[in-house]
Amino acid sequence: ACISQVDTRSQRAAILKLGAFLAKSDQVIVLYSNVYLKKLWTVYEVASFLVLHPVDRMKVVPVTQAIVFVFGPLIFYIFNIGNLVLVATSNLYLLGHAVGFLCGCGGMYVLRTWARDRILIQSRLSEFDVHECICFLEADRPVVYGNIATLMKASRAVHRHASEDEALGAFNALVQSILPNAFDRALGQRYFQLKHYLFFGLCANGAAALDYSCAEIARDEVPRRVLGTFLYNSLLAASLWPLVLMLMEVVTSRFLHLQGWRERLFMFFAFLFGIVTPFVLVRGCVGALAEEVVDSNWALAAMLLIHAVFFTLTAVVGSGRRGCCMRAPQTVVGDRGSGLSLGGPEGSSSVEAEEVD
Repeated sequence: ACISQVDTRSQRAAILKLGAFLAKSDQVIVLYSNVYLKKLWTVYEVASFLVLHPVDRMKVVPVTQAIVFVFGPLIFYIFNIGNLVLVATSNLYLLGHAVGFLCGCGGMYVLRTWARDRILIQSRLSEFDVHECICFLEADRPVVYGNIATLMKASRAVHRHASEDEALGAFNALVQSILPNAFDRALGQRYFQLKHYLFFGLCANGAAALDYSCAEIARDEVPRRVLGTFLYNSLLAASLWPLVLMLMEVVTSRFLHLQGWRERLFMFFAFLFGIVTPFVLVRGCVGALAEEVVDSNWALAAMLLIHAVFFTLTAVVGSGRRGCCMRAPQTVVGDRGSGLSLGGPEGSSSVEAEEVD
């Protein structure tokens, strides 16, 4: 639900009914940026939601993910077209590989930044203090503090007659205990999901697989050559490229304590020898094997086996996201007359909930 920022009466009514929106919502999607955990309203909303619902109802999506998802395929497309032009018109094909290496370094930088952001999220939440949060309109701060006090009393985190300061202290403890684990689980182990990595793989080599196969069919090549070319390019698109991207994410999350030239040196050699070199070697071996498919049955059998192994590996590694199945340690509980205000009809604005283990 959106709260009006123009009509003050509608805004006040929506604020008073914010608890009802959260209680009746099936899921919350957090569009995370670096300012999300600094704002009073957003932290209050997500903490309240986790008190009312299990953690698997929350999904966290970094806003930078959309930028990468849009420009990543565009970079792949430009690189592939440029590389084809260089190969067809000059001997500067090595220039295309150099440009590809620089693009890969850019991807490593983005993933490295996100790895640091995840550490920063945990740090901010573990040291959370409601008084340090920013509020766009300072006039809203007393209203939010009042809602927080009501939430803490309804969840029995404090006594119903506790002061506002005691309730805010309990809210700090609630955020520090629930949100670090909740955000970690909601984010999962990967920056992207498997379907996103497969999409990037198709952008990197899917068009080439179709193009080469159609060209060989048009030239009336023997069927087994067409099959070998298709197996080679489909393996690149649906398995090798996704695995490379996953490996990049693993590498960029290591040795985060490094700074300055040490970090840049680590990233360069890790990318060159830990990602690029293995990829080139595997790609060369698979390409040579694909050439043998025309005349060799064992080469065809080996290609099919390699497909099965790499596709299985891609599926297993790519789906390795943490299950978001835990419930927040503290849930809304209350006795009659001390429920959380949900902004319902006049005279019936409290939630009566049974205690949950």
